[in-house]
Amino acid sequence: MLVWNPRGFQIRKVRMAVVLNQHGGTVGIATLKDVFEQIVSEIFDENDSKVTF
Repeated sequence: MLVWNPRGFQIRKVRMAVVLNQHGGTVGIATLKDVFEQIVSEIFDENDSKVTF
């Protein structure tokens, strides 16, 4: 189960968060961009390298 509090990003003025599993163990980190990309789709900006397949 994923619990996400968007106000946490806004209140703390951070752009990264530690992702925890249901037992409190660390799974990884997520950026605000990662969260938005899951909601909408891939976000490209001038800092992204262009990869073609």
